[in-house]
Amino acid sequence: MKLFIDSADVKEVSEAIKFNINRVTTNPFFLVNLGTDHISVAKELSNIPEVVEVHVQVPGSSASDFVREAGKLAAISSKIVAKIPASHEGLKAIAEIKKTGFIKTTATAVVTPLQAILAAQAGADYVAVLVGRAYKMGIKGIAVLKAVTKTLRKMGSETKVIAASLHSEEHVISSLAAGADYATISYPLLNKVLSHKAILKTLSEMDEAWRQQAAKAGVKA
Repeated sequence: MKLFIDSADVKEVSEAIKFNINRVTTNPFFLVNLGTDHISVAKELSNIPEVVEVHVQVPGSSASDFVREAGKLAAISSKIVAKIPASHEGLKAIAEIKKTGFIKTTATAVVTPLQAILAAQAGADYVAVLVGRAYKMGIKGIAVLKAVTKTLRKMGSETKVIAASLHSEEHVISSLAAGADYATISYPLLNKVLSHKAILKTLSEMDEAWRQQAAKAGVKA
């Protein structure tokens, strides 16, 4: 399983790249928080040389809306993947885009296995299973993810599975165990994991050991 950084913030993405995380997912909530739009974010993030892929959600309510907006993203960079909701109109748009293949697509807002199957059948390159959001709606997100990965592989589908909306380290590890191809994690979660008190305590003890070793070496010298 490989990791994406779930962010629309250039600074956060640039930091994630330092850990060799070079794929990005974004969502409308990030855009609202940053006071920006999907086109601007697509341009900014795709212009970062190290970034391999940027998944950007397209606005709209009809298949034609989604296809039109996906076309705008395709014109910006080949790094961009259009995120389209796995809804009635969204799946129609994915199927239409698949005919010409002018841009890769991610079917997003997936919270049931059948949604993922329909998205794969429509031709989505990726399906994003919203694990944490599913739990908030009373749905067992990891169970859904496991069913999705198992079913798509049994179908022989080439559609890749992204575990998204991951709210804890446990979600990430469980997603790996469930067979997801990718997991996308937020920068706050990444930072939280690397700043865990157990890690910091261990590092502090290691630093003290180094100081003691240096002191002894100094005495011997």
